[in-house]
Amino acid sequence: MGEESLALNVDSFQGLTADQKDAIKAFIEWLANPKSGDSFLLNGFAGSGKTFLAMKFIHFVEKEGLSWTVVA
Repeated sequence: MGEESLALNVDSFQGLTADQKDAIKAFIEWLANPKSGDSFLLNGFAGSGKTFLAMKFIHFVEKEGLSWTVVA
């Protein structure tokens, strides 16, 4: 996947915390390196916006036709 197809970016969201912005940047970097074999782990305290971001990430990967698994 080329970076030009990465339509997910920090600017597409408003009102994010600094940690949420960092999580989006880390997710974009992870997507850009699919052969690494690493899993992407989204963690944080209760109420920190993990579910919000996870739903956005899932919607994005489905739209891109990528294979994914969610484990809670």
